[in-house]
Amino acid sequence: MIAKKRPPAAPPADRPLRIGVDLLSLRPGVNGGGETYLRRLVDGLRKVDSRNEYVLYVTQRNRHLFETTLPNFRHVVCPIPAGLFEVYRRVAWEYSVLRWRARLDGLDLMHFPGNLVPPAFPLPTVLTVHDFSSQFYRESLDEVPTAWTARVFESERVPSCHRADWLITISDFTRREVLARTRVDPQRVRTVLLTPREFEIPSLEDARERVGAYGIASPFVLSVATLSPHKNLRRLVEAFALVSSGPLSGRTLVLVGKPGRGNELGALHDTIAALGLQGRVVLPGYVPDHDLPAFYRAAELYVFPSLYEGFGLPLLEAGACGTPVAAARAGALPEVGADAAVYFDPYDPADIARAMTDIVASPALRGVLAQLGSVRASLFSAERTARDTIEVYRSAAGALAR
Repeated sequence: MIAKKRPPAAPPADRPLRIGVDLLSLRPGVNGGGETYLRRLVDGLRKVDSRNEYVLYVTQRNRHLFETTLPNFRHVVCPIPAGLFEVYRRVAWEYSVLRWRARLDGLDLMHFPGNLVPPAFPLPTVLTVHDFSSQFYRESLDEVPTAWTARVFESERVPSCHRADWLITISDFTRREVLARTRVDPQRVRTVLLTPREFEIPSLEDARERVGAYGIASPFVLSVATLSPHKNLRRLVEAFALVSSGPLSGRTLVLVGKPGRGNELGALHDTIAALGLQGRVVLPGYVPDHDLPAFYRAAELYVFPSLYEGFGLPLLEAGACGTPVAAARAGALPEVGADAAVYFDPYDPADIARAMTDIVASPALRGVLAQLGSVRASLFSAERTARDTIEVYRSAAGALAR
């Protein structure tokens, strides 16, 4: 591997850093939790850091998300047009022009928050690793074309971890995955937890009215996820079928989310038809951010059946709205939810049905989970994410100084 070129001198510990943040991977409305992470990180940095300087590398498509008049933040709009070949252009720009641009902008270090670090980057780097899901679920990738993207991400994920000077993982679960898969020095891998979206929680009456505009009446059970195989929604439908005429009679299962790669939407419709649940399982498609809190608030129960999650923001968002949560005992979900959810085996529809039944059948349990969920969500903030990230920036600069 080509040795990384270093700047001639480390920044003195007593002066502000000039930090680049690569936001080129963010495509509004496409990246899901990745978009929430980046928007909340920058929000937090603006609130807590008036000392360091930040250069945000953005596209014409996402620059409006990061507009600011603060003197220590500026933007560099990179020529990466939206469209079919956007991912090609983005990776090519990151792996070639960005190294030149970073030097021109006088950066002390660069933060790559989108899983990849270009080879032989000429400055100290901080990499955020979200998870390793692409190695297991190629069909869930939203990039185009899928096969090319899967090859790039799978071939570059581990080398990127070795190239980076410091790594940020979004959960202790992902940290363990990184250490197991890459054998990097544990001392340069730190967990910085994510922050859910900031939104106004509507009243129950207003929430039901807004959800009603989608043709959905209460009571209903909710799940929010891209319609991809690893989100495990077909088993959730099978679990619902087990109790739809018993403990969950009179309720609708609402699966909010846009189609992912592959034909998961078609497979879901086939499962619904085979189980005779037409009209009982509703797929409203993508719901914009301004309406999503109404769905969380109006739901009797939120279910998160995913087989693999590096974090699991919807668990906290539902909890913030006072909605009881049932979640898979998988990935980072037990770490994120702690005692604020009822957990189940995501491979067993009967166990998923058991968790849903336990919550729906017990007003006392619903009350406890609603309270615990609200408290749990309050522990995660953009300010905390930003402060923990700044500590990593300072560690990277300090390590260089030594």
